[in-house]
Amino acid sequence: MTWKKVWNDKAKREPNKLQKNPTIAFRSSLNPETLGYIRMLSSKKCKSRFINQAIEMKYFYDTNKKSFLRQLMQSNFDLCKYLLRKIGGFAVTNK
Repeated sequence: MTWKKVWNDKAKREPNKLQKNPTIAFRSSLNPETLGYIRMLSSKKCKSRFINQAIEMKYFYDTNKKSFLRQLMQSNFDLCKYLLRKIGGFAVTNK
C-alpha cells in the first residue's frame, strides 16, 4: 500500500523570483535587418546580453562622449585608420 500526501487539489506555488528584479519591456521601430539579427541572437540565447551591452554603450555615450570615442577608437584602431584614409582620399579627389 502506498501513501500520498493530499494538497487539496492545489499545486504548491514557488515564490516569484522576479519580484525584486522585474523584466523591463519596451517597443521600438527597427528596420528588418536589425530585427532579423536580434531574432538570430534569440535563437542562440544571446539576445538579453546583446541588448544589455547596447544599453550600457548608449548610456556611456550619453554621459561621457570623449571617453566613449577614445575607447571605441582604441578597440577598433585598424578600422578607424582605414576609414580616415578613405575619407581623406575622397576629400582630395573631390576638390
